[in-house]
Amino acid sequence: MATLRFYAAGASLSPGAARALYGLAFAAVILGAALSLPVRDLWEPDEARIAEVARGMVDSGNWLVPHLLGEVYTQKPPLYIWAVAALRLAGLPWTSAAVLPSLLALLALLLLVPRLARTLHFGADV
Repeated sequence: MATLRFYAAGASLSPGAARALYGLAFAAVILGAALSLPVRDLWEPDEARIAEVARGMVDSGNWLVPHLLGEVYTQKPPLYIWAVAALRLAGLPWTSAAVLPSLLALLALLLLVPRLARTLHFGADV
């Protein structure tokens, strides 16, 4: 297995140390995101708008076509809006329901980065 090299610093890490460092960075990002969830507001304009569209879905029961203030809302794909509405129906507060899908996407991205790096042979001695 190739060692991970930090060429700018001139140092290299063993695979175990690289995994431990990645795990620490992963935990720090997840902890920071989780701790910010209860104290943050929706960021304008997108998060608040998506939460409003999801609220309209929950109130009207029309999950097929999103609406914003009575107008059909087609500016964003509906998957994120559906996720926000479903999390709200699951009992989460609106702020948490609107932010959690993005945090879950961040988690998935962080889990996939090492596989991408291995696939692209980053850190491999060529």
